[in-house]
Amino acid sequence: MKEMKKWTLLRDSLVYRDIFDKKKEKTDWANVVIAGVKAHENSVVQQKSDYITKIQASNNIGNEILSLVKNNISNIVQQYQIMYNSENEHNNTRLKNLLLENKNDLAVLMFLDIFPKEKNGALHSEIIKALYLQYPENLLVKERYQMENAPATSTAVGAIAPELAFSNPDGKILKLSDLRGKVVLVDFWASWCRPCRMENPHVTAMYQKYHDKGFEVYSVSLDRDKNSWVKAIADDKLVWPNHVSDLKYWSSEGAKIYGVSSIPATFLLDREGRIISKNLRGEALTKTLQEIFGE
Repeated sequence: MKEMKKWTLLRDSLVYRDIFDKKKEKTDWANVVIAGVKAHENSVVQQKSDYITKIQASNNIGNEILSLVKNNISNIVQQYQIMYNSENEHNNTRLKNLLLENKNDLAVLMFLDIFPKEKNGALHSEIIKALYLQYPENLLVKERYQMENAPATSTAVGAIAPELAFSNPDGKILKLSDLRGKVVLVDFWASWCRPCRMENPHVTAMYQKYHDKGFEVYSVSLDRDKNSWVKAIADDKLVWPNHVSDLKYWSSEGAKIYGVSSIPATFLLDREGRIISKNLRGEALTKTLQEIFGE
């Protein structure tokens, strides 16, 4: 019996020893694996840090390149604008000289209104006077001459705008005074007037931006053909309802009342119907409306 116990204890001790040896091996192996994982983790962390550093450096280089490109583009645009302005001024000077050289020819009137009167008063005055001396009985020349020499005190800045009341395309009389309480742009234009048509998109943009704040447009056309007038309104998307004309061309009663001798011509009225500015177009109109209504 004692012998059996002896052998049993020996057997058990050998089994436990084997188990302990295997456990130690597993522990050592696990430690090796853990050490490897940690080493790999440290390597990955270092690689990530290196990648982030490289990405930031690439972003910085990209931003520098983008800034350089923007500056180059801006410089090119500025140089082009300078060249365009210079060429445009040169062409305008040539055209003005051509008009003056042919100021006794009625055809000059077809091109005179390319140059707004408020900035080219001397040009208008010289040509209209020359044409009147040559063609004193020509109806169109006579009208322009009378407008050129008509006193403008009734439409001076600070004056209450004279009443206008003419028919819209449907034959309904629309009065300027009915728009009191609104800031109103009285716009003299015509379907045949190229500078007017070029300005129309900007007027439309201003109307859409400020209409809800109290801005209105009262358009007076110097057309003589109703179909051309109505088509231009539709083509240029002049969405405001206040379109009037007596279809008398340069004999327009509205033009006579306001002393208009070239178009486009505009008068900006405050809410009391008082003229606060004249012949605003493009950026000048934008800035004035921004001052009145805010951005």
